[in-house]
Amino acid sequence: MISEWVKHRVIGSPLHRPAEFMRHLSTLPRRLRNPELRDIFLEGPRSREVITKAIAPGMNCLDVGCHLGSVLCQMVRCSPQGKHTAIEPLPYKAEWLRNRYPNVTIIEAAVSEQEGEVEFTWNKSRPGFSSLASEGPAGDELERLQVRTRPLDEMVPPSQPIGFMKIDVEGAELMAFRSARRIMTEDRPTVLFECARRSTNALGFEVDQVFEVLTGDYDYSVMYLHEYLSSVKPLDLEAFKQSMFYPFKAFNFVAVAN
Repeated sequence: MISEWVKHRVIGSPLHRPAEFMRHLSTLPRRLRNPELRDIFLEGPRSREVITKAIAPGMNCLDVGCHLGSVLCQMVRCSPQGKHTAIEPLPYKAEWLRNRYPNVTIIEAAVSEQEGEVEFTWNKSRPGFSSLASEGPAGDELERLQVRTRPLDEMVPPSQPIGFMKIDVEGAELMAFRSARRIMTEDRPTVLFECARRSTNALGFEVDQVFEVLTGDYDYSVMYLHEYLSSVKPLDLEAFKQSMFYPFKAFNFVAVAN
């Protein structure tokens, strides 16, 4: 937890860019060994470009699965006058975020279509992989705890329209989108979201369902990060599904209202 706290404090500080550079250097051996995964290694910088392009000054943003606050920090920087909300189910992370971002509404909850309580798996070995799934990667230290669940539509008031939303909920993307019907149909935010077969299937969902709720129920287009940045045509269902088979094309996507 100490190393996590240090990472959390480095975000947005003068040490942030040097830390990112060192992390980039640390992946060099893997990048050289696996050139076919070039697009995966570029997802970090491309995500930051997407956020910069999508967020206008004064825009209200929603960070679902805030973790240590790296995306939230960029949201605040791009729209310092906006009203931002961050969702984080792990109590210690939510407390860190409240202390660091006093002007952001921090909600300690997991996203679900129903309000209540659920068992949440805290991955103490790799906290970024904590999730609603009952199991975690083999060998990781896991602890289960009860967390509150709430729909996204109930966490953000209608008087605070959302222009940009990030969703990183380790397989619970379908639950998040289904719980945000008002936000998606009335506010029409640009959405940066993670989606991977393994984590989605672990919760009993299929990636097809995520794509279909976005394109069918909400009339959105789904794009690779680099295609959003260069205004290329959106993905169809088959391309979306195939992107998650080796050699992987993407784990992060952009959804844009039509």
